[in-house]
Amino acid sequence: MRYEVLPPTEKIRFALISIDLAISKKSSADKTAIVAAYVSNYGKKLKTYIAPIIINKRLGFTETIQEIKKFQNQLIPGIPKHLLVENVGYQQSAIEQLKLEGFYVDPSSPQGDDKIARQSAIAPLVKNGTILFPIEGLKELEQQLVGLGIEAHDDLADAFAYLAKGVQEEMTKPEFDYAFV
Repeated sequence: MRYEVLPPTEKIRFALISIDLAISKKSSADKTAIVAAYVSNYGKKLKTYIAPIIINKRLGFTETIQEIKKFQNQLIPGIPKHLLVENVGYQQSAIEQLKLEGFYVDPSSPQGDDKIARQSAIAPLVKNGTILFPIEGLKELEQQLVGLGIEAHDDLADAFAYLAKGVQEEMTKPEFDYAFV
């Protein structure tokens, strides 16, 4: 499902920024992928609007931190921003650095599921309209989601899976939980 216009800023509770880290510039390496969404409402009424911007680049550590800063500044100002950062192996150093720089960061891990299982678990959120895509702007993300297992790279699909998992968890929280503020 798609959206044409975001809800008014006062209806957006926070922005969720999901980051699949790959800190290497080698041409054969995976890419760092960043996908963001705006979250409104609570529980079964929760809606998630995927932001029409993404990052999918090969970056070194310092460049990754700088790119995350620039990315979050492109999102709607004045709303809380919550980072979900993949926490596998060395990525803990990026999480620690982002926390030192004042970001609200929540480590995210694949928890043993393979990529297809992760995507299957979150597919109902897209089908039922809990997660909405913009009309334009995310061709690369959509291509990776549709071609999962076929595409050469799936970094954006991984970042999306972490984001959707965060949305699932958010749907279970009561309305008065202000964990992201």
